[in-house]
Amino acid sequence: FLFDVGITRQMNHVGGNKLINGSSEFGKLFEQMIICDCIRLNDYSEKDYQFSYLRTKDGAEIDLIVKMPRNKKILIEIKSTDNVLPSDYRHLLSLGADIDHREKWVLCTEKVPRVTDTGVRILPWRQGLEELFGFHQPRT
Repeated sequence: FLFDVGITRQMNHVGGNKLINGSSEFGKLFEQMIICDCIRLNDYSEKDYQFSYLRTKDGAEIDLIVKMPRNKKILIEIKSTDNVLPSDYRHLLSLGADIDHREKWVLCTEKVPRVTDTGVRILPWRQGLEELFGFHQPRT
């Protein structure tokens, strides 16, 4: 992941085009921003978390796996939507069933946190980062 979504847009020759919320480009850049923020905040806060992802040969994926002390893991799906549906986190449920010591989160643009009946935490992305790294995210 590049450190800056603006550079990604320039490299893809779309830097001058308006970024449209809800577009596939917006979703990819939102995911990039969250992952880059996790890497940056991990370094800044000296948490020493380890990051990975999981993708099967069939294309099922977990966007981000955060390994914390005591082997605790947070499996994260990143969605640029303010209306997360069960289909948005189906891979967290299916792939996450085989991973021990884990929580399942969706970081998104919803405004109010909630927990699904399957135990998936739906979190506004800033709140999720605040919980992961223990400090307030500036509002932009």
